[in-house]
Amino acid sequence: CLDSLLNQPHSDVEIIVINDGSPDSSGEICKEYAEKYSEIKYIEKENGGVSTARNMGLDIARGEYVVFVDSDDWVYDNFFSTIEKSLNEDDWDLFQYSQNYTDGKTEKPRIQTDFKSADHDKIFSQIIDHMCHKHINKPIDKVYKRSIIEENHIRFHPDLCVGEDRTFNIVFSLNVKKWCTISDLIYWVSLENGESLSRQKR
Repeated sequence: CLDSLLNQPHSDVEIIVINDGSPDSSGEICKEYAEKYSEIKYIEKENGGVSTARNMGLDIARGEYVVFVDSDDWVYDNFFSTIEKSLNEDDWDLFQYSQNYTDGKTEKPRIQTDFKSADHDKIFSQIIDHMCHKHINKPIDKVYKRSIIEENHIRFHPDLCVGEDRTFNIVFSLNVKKWCTISDLIYWVSLENGESLSRQKR
């Protein structure tokens, strides 16, 4: 995951790694990376769940935009360049890209159509469509304008064990005035690790 973020052209990027009380050796791995790469900020905390970890990342983040990446996943070599290109086209409040789901044997792209709008009614219809197709659930395929998050005090609800990401996305989407979705595959979602908390059915 970290190698895929680091091994591509990138600038003005901060990589915030939150260790949410992991009992394995991932903490040592993250420390090694943080010592080697100045763009990585490594934070350790007591286990509190994915919402508290993501909220801590939001509290620390200083960039104009925020992207979430799960530790089992990785990104394509053109991840940052594709995001930068789209954000240079317009000042999108929410920018969404497609994911490639893989179980090690088969692959399945998530989003197959493009969408760009600054019209409130069209954006609201897009929210409804994404809800129906479960494209709005996860935060890992989206680029969020951080000012909207902070101005509206949007955070993941730590008391929810199911649907905390969906709730976050719905609240954020209702504050969006410009939305762009592209079908470009720039993010890999790995389903191979069945023990991963983010991959378990709940």
